[in-house]
Amino acid sequence: MGNNNVNRLVSTIVSICLISIGSTAVVSAKPVMQVNPLGAKLKVLGSPDRYAAIWNKSSSTAWVARHGLTSAQYQAEFDKYVAQGYRLVQVSGYGVNGQDRYAAIWDKSPSTAWVARHGLTSAQYQAEFDKYVAQGYRLVQVSGYGVNGQDRYAAIWDKSPSTAWVARHGLTSAQYQAEFDKYVAQGYHLINVSGYGK
Repeated sequence: MGNNNVNRLVSTIVSICLISIGSTAVVSAKPVMQVNPLGAKLKVLGSPDRYAAIWNKSSSTAWVARHGLTSAQYQAEFDKYVAQGYRLVQVSGYGVNGQDRYAAIWDKSPSTAWVARHGLTSAQYQAEFDKYVAQGYRLVQVSGYGVNGQDRYAAIWDKSPSTAWVARHGLTSAQYQAEFDKYVAQGYHLINVSGYGK
């Protein structure tokens, strides 16, 4: 994901476990992010899911965000926005009452070829990862989340230029720390992390 996308609106990847940001108000029958010339306003349904987000004021390309989507709703929104020339720049999967839900951001920034997948088991994610990396894609964002005690993944790959990179998933805290220490010692810096529970 380019710096422009990161600077414009960054979903808090470090804690995709969706910590509470305060009380939730029922203000709409449909979850939607609206933007006006004076800034951004988040509309949230009264539900058990919680969100952590960052807004910033900057000029940007057209963008749209959705949250609280079931898998089918997310796929419908994905198809609609991609058909309108948007690209997915952020996806966060999470579980609510045993069901997967999604929050996502699309924008109209210029891009190279890209692909996205969601609702993947660990084995499915690894197969998609291997397939796309072999085709010259690189992983630009991954969201790990748990639904009914099972790991799930949503991810975005693109063909943007990149330096050397490494990705890991399904790590325990100790395994994550060991990988972190190993790659930092080799000169890598962390650009995306998703913490989650089963």
